[in-house]
Amino acid sequence: MFITGKVAIVTGGVSGIGFDYATELLKNGLKAVTLADTDDAKGEEAVAKISNDFGGDKVLFVKTDVTIKEQFDNAFKQTVDKFGNIDILVNNAGILMESIWEKMMAINVGCFLAMEEYFPKYKSGDEAVIVNISSIAGFEAASVVPVYVATKHAVVGFSRSISTPDQYESSRTRIVTICPGATDTPMMQEWVRKALNDRYRELTKTFVEVMTYPMQTTGAVAKALVKAIEEGGNGSMWCVEDSEIFELAVVLADTNVEKGNEAVSQLIKDFGTDKALYIQTDVTDQNQVENVFKETVNKYKNIDILINNAGVMNESIWEKEIAINLNGTIYGCLLGMEEYFPKYKSGEEGVIINVGSIGSFTCYPAVPIYAATKHAIIGLSRSLGTPDHYDSRKVRVLTICPGVTNTPLMANLGTKMVNERYLDVLALGYQNRMTVPQSPEDVARALIKVIEEGGNGSVWVVEGAQLHEIDVPKNWESIKKVNKA
Repeated sequence: MFITGKVAIVTGGVSGIGFDYATELLKNGLKAVTLADTDDAKGEEAVAKISNDFGGDKVLFVKTDVTIKEQFDNAFKQTVDKFGNIDILVNNAGILMESIWEKMMAINVGCFLAMEEYFPKYKSGDEAVIVNISSIAGFEAASVVPVYVATKHAVVGFSRSISTPDQYESSRTRIVTICPGATDTPMMQEWVRKALNDRYRELTKTFVEVMTYPMQTTGAVAKALVKAIEEGGNGSMWCVEDSEIFELAVVLADTNVEKGNEAVSQLIKDFGTDKALYIQTDVTDQNQVENVFKETVNKYKNIDILINNAGVMNESIWEKEIAINLNGTIYGCLLGMEEYFPKYKSGEEGVIINVGSIGSFTCYPAVPIYAATKHAIIGLSRSLGTPDHYDSRKVRVLTICPGVTNTPLMANLGTKMVNERYLDVLALGYQNRMTVPQSPEDVARALIKVIEEGGNGSVWVVEGAQLHEIDVPKNWESIKKVNKA
């Protein structure tokens, strides 16, 4: 256990989630903790509580305003003077007060004191750990608290920038980021009153009124912190939602090795070390598809989301077109639902997103076999996205159907027909359907919304960069009623 015998500083540590971080670390073998915070009275209470539960030699309170470098430096000095070493820094201090946004910016973005001054001299082992506390708001927009969101995006960017391999090699400091979702803390209870102005206060009240998801406890997030410290690689980012922790990472399964390696290099550059893995995969081979699941679990320990995106539009090799577009999706669905999500999902449910097409609903005379595979995706997804499957597997099955999108799939389509006759059909189709292609980024943004909001079995179309849920008839009686109407 990395934590055993180590010394930690927890900023904002005298109450709420920071206090729970401190006590959970002590429960897991921490030698001692320094609580760096501004509140003297709560500091004394916290020291008394920890001393009673763990012993008086386990805790130190240092009054600290983390926006003042000299005070932060003093917290490190006193920690070293009392405990002899310092190994873990939990940058937890943060506020949600848009009305004093300048102070919020100063508090929520950390400093280099640990890496540059103290860890090199006073860590007790081969490496030290900094845990930066961001938020789910580090990845998402929230119109009611724009400055808070900016600070949490900044924490993510800061953490990614100081966790590169060259930084680690020179500092021997592992950087881990925790991003809690909605948590029952005093900060969450006061944010309406401390909104930016009256307009934002009304927006926030409305947001709170429609916010239906339950808040997790501070204790659940504290337990997640311990797991992230023990298991998190340098640069790893962990989300904690609904009391479940999961690491953010992506595995790319594709046939093109050169492009796969280029994509991984770009993702690592943009999001940090160990965020991406490429596995050469032909989805028409079930063994290769299963290998993707195995390698993912071996590296990241869990798997939560499967996006069945592999597809081609090439009628000249229609047997392979069917194998890629349909068989590959079936392999992924069955392996995910029956073998891997039940054992290795990190939360209460997994998610499968099958990628259909606008051709899942309409006639594509020039590419009828492609259209057949995409119609089949709808049937597969809706059949797997039923309550009886969900109740036993806890896997949500969603379908997203992009309209015309500017991708290589559409390139040189005239060379991919069944025969020359279909070229005339294709030309006529182009004359009758002058749709401006949307961008892949438009579809990717829609995908995130579908994952976040889509109910099990739901089907969505994204066309012209606009996302719509489709009300597909669910049974034969519904279809008869539609036809009668």
